Amino acid sequence: MHGILFTDCASIRAIGAYRIRTELHYNDYNVKVIDFCKEIIKLDSTAIEKLLLMYCSNSTIFVGLSTTFMNRPTINFIINEVEKIKKVFPNIKLIVGGTAISSSGYSNLPPYTNKSINFKITGYSDLAMVAVVKFIEGKEDLIYKIDHDGVSIVDSNKNYPATDMSNKGTIWLKEDMIRYNEPLPIEIARGCIFNCSFCTYDLKGRKKFDYVRSVESLVKEIVYNHSMFGITNYLFADNTYNDSDYKLDIISAVIKELDFPIKFCAYVRPELLVTFPHHIKLMLSQGLEGSVLGIESFKESTRKAIRKGSDLNQIHKATKALKQGGSNNTYNFIAGLPFESLNEIKQALDWTKDNTQIAQNFNLNALGIAPGDNTIISNNATKFGYTLYTEKLEHPLQRCHWSNEHTTYKEAVKFASDYVTKHRGSCLVGGWDVIKLRYVNEDVDYIIRNKIQRKELFKDKLNEKQSSQFNNMQWKIAKKYMQSIL
Repeated sequence: MHGILFTDCASIRAIGAYRIRTELHYNDYNVKVIDFCKEIIKLDSTAIEKLLLMYCSNSTIFVGLSTTFMNRPTINFIINEVEKIKKVFPNIKLIVGGTAISSSGYSNLPPYTNKSINFKITGYSDLAMVAVVKFIEGKEDLIYKIDHDGVSIVDSNKNYPATDMSNKGTIWLKEDMIRYNEPLPIEIARGCIFNCSFCTYDLKGRKKFDYVRSVESLVKEIVYNHSMFGITNYLFADNTYNDSDYKLDIISAVIKELDFPIKFCAYVRPELLVTFPHHIKLMLSQGLEGSVLGIESFKESTRKAIRKGSDLNQIHKATKALKQGGSNNTYNFIAGLPFESLNEIKQALDWTKDNTQIAQNFNLNALGIAPGDNTIISNNATKFGYTLYTEKLEHPLQRCHWSNEHTTYKEAVKFASDYVTKHRGSCLVGGWDVIKLRYVNEDVDYIIRNKIQRKELFKDKLNEKQSSQFNNMQWKIAKKYMQSIL
């Protein structure tokens, strides 16, 4: 093996490591992806060491971690095991990407862990990873900088962007043990045409349609997945699925080329359902069955401040039409947005959970502000009424404590946690829940028809003895996966 990539899933597989493997494959590198790391470590604490000894050799160039859905104990555990294997094969380089590394290369990992890393890659790493591996081999130069720990940092989005997404598919292999009913992530587009005031996404404000994949590329991937694994369920990896007629027309053209139906869940911008009402019927006809809608707030002045428009009543009406057509919906909210008190966001949340004919459940997070994250709010904190407390920050991209006339960051975090803990279990299924249930062979239509609450289906703790049916299935899949790769 030229490389080993460790990754983890959050109920549904993360696409990052597999997209990187695909790009490396196109460049004649043989790479092994190891998934379900959190479960593997709990099932067998020696498994990571065994896997490294099994797949590493004198020809191995790197071991990589895709950290977006890895918790910190898992990351630290794997890096510690990589340090051991590097004593056997000292030329192996450790490469880390994902959300443990900020867009500037700042790592929120412990100092001893951070110093073990040879390369950090920020942003979308598929093309940058090829460049790094070729650099290690001495085949190409590399654009990078050095951080305070002497680690090389590669800025993917700036120096190795995918300027043409038309053919950026992902190849899944038999060794990945894909189940026939498993919902796979599929990248529809990379980037977002909007620039919401709170958003830290690097590829926002896109102007052209070159961030959207081609009909031919999407058809090829979907047909391959169906013929190889029987896959018909998808999570559309796209920040705003309904941002244009152009994109939706591409998907309609894809659907026409298929001789089997697909079902999918996606991020949907609710305001655009009002602006382009014909999108509702179009998306439903394509197979949309779960929508995650960034409503964020019900307060007019707040919505204006974060660049959210449209009449709220019209948004609710359009979302209701989505539900009536077969999409089960989740409203996303943010606590601590400009000019809004916690009581006001609570009223919006209470209304949402009492109006399940519109949104069947909700997500809630506290507003995070980092002085260097280049959002409209962070760049104009005083204008939006925030005082930022930055004196103890280790890095400008570390989230800071803030206060405004209504609340503080700490209070918003506690409120969000308490409200979710108390109320989300009594909600119905919506958004990503739908494809997660298909993954475990649940009768989704029965669950929706009989309005079965989430608390009967999901639990947060992955304790094998106390887990729900969904998490039991996750453990079974992880056990089988571990047995196959060992």
